Amino acid sequence: MMTARRFLWTLLLAPAAPAPAAAAKVELVPVETARSAPAARPALQPTLGAPLIAPLAAPLAVPAPVPAAIPAAPAAQQTVIPSAPADPGAPIFDGDFGDKTSLAEAVAAPDIIPEWPGRTGDVARIAGRTYVLGERLGAVVQANGHGDYEGTNPVYRVKDQPLVVKLIHPGFKEIGLFGGERDALVEMARLPIAHSGLVASSADGLVLVKELVSGVSLRRVTEAGPLSPEQRAALLEMAALYVSLGRTADLSLTNLVWQEKERRLVLIDSGGFDFAQPWAPLGQILSRRNLFGIDGAGFLSALRKRLGPDSPAWRAVETSARSPAYQALLADLHDRGRR
Repeated sequence: MMTARRFLWTLLLAPAAPAPAAAAKVELVPVETARSAPAARPALQPTLGAPLIAPLAAPLAVPAPVPAAIPAAPAAQQTVIPSAPADPGAPIFDGDFGDKTSLAEAVAAPDIIPEWPGRTGDVARIAGRTYVLGERLGAVVQANGHGDYEGTNPVYRVKDQPLVVKLIHPGFKEIGLFGGERDALVEMARLPIAHSGLVASSADGLVLVKELVSGVSLRRVTEAGPLSPEQRAALLEMAALYVSLGRTADLSLTNLVWQEKERRLVLIDSGGFDFAQPWAPLGQILSRRNLFGIDGAGFLSALRKRLGPDSPAWRAVETSARSPAYQALLADLHDRGRR
C-alpha cells in the first residue's frame, strides 16, 4: 500500500503537462457569400410501376396564367326534313298515341275494328298498325289483275299497301269454315302451300289482314278456254301436294289465282282448309276436268307417277275412293294399264 509520503514524491517528480494551443482565429464572412449550392440529393429508388424521373437541377418556373379562349358560338342547328316518302309497301304506324312513345305502348293500344261490312275509307288498327280500307275487291277488279274475292265476307284492298283486309261477319264466328280461318292461315304458313299469307288479325279472328295476291283467277282463265300445259302442270303439282299432306281446301275457280311469272296456282282464301282423305281435293279438281280440258284417267296416271306407285299417298288414293264416280276413274286407269 502506497504511503502518503511516496504519493507526494510521485506528484513532485511527474513531467509537466503541455500548454494548451492557442485558439484558432475565426473569420466571419457575410452569409450570402458563405452559402454554397446545396449538394445534389441522391435520386430515390423508384417504386414498382412508377416512372423513373430525373431530379430537376432547378425549380420549374411557374408561367403566368393565360386566360382561356372563349369558344366560338356553334352553328345554328337545322332541322332536315327527308324528301323521300315512307315506303308505301310497309304498314304504317298510327302516330296519334298521345304521350305514348314506345313501340310496346303503341302495340298495346286498343284495336279499331270497322263495323261490318265496312266501306271504303274506314280505318282498321290492328296490333298498333293502321290500315285504311280502299276499294272492295270482287269480280269488278279482275281487269286490274287481282283475285275475285267474291265471298260472303267482304274483302277490301288496303290503300297504298299490297294488302287486303277481310271482315268476317260476327255471326260466323262459331262456324269453322269462317271463324277458323285465322288458325288455318297460321297452319298453312308452316306448309309449302302457296296462299295469301296472314299479316295481322284482330283478337277475335274476325278481321284478317292478308297479302294481296296478283294474278288471274281460274274462273277468268277457263272463260278464255282450257288450261295451258303450264297451268295443267301446276294443277297436278297442287293436287299432289294436298294429297301427300292429307289436306284439302276450297279449290273453287274464284279461290285459285294463276300467276304467270311464277307458274303456280295460289289460294287466296283459306276457308275450308282441313285434314282430309285424298279424294276431297281430287274430287274438286276432277269434277271440272272438262272445263280444264284434262282427261280424268290421264290426270290420275300422272298423279300416280308424281307420288310414286308404291307410296302411301297413292295407296290412299286407291283405297279411299268411295264414290262410284271416283271408282270409275280408277277402273279406267287400270284398264288402260292392262292394254
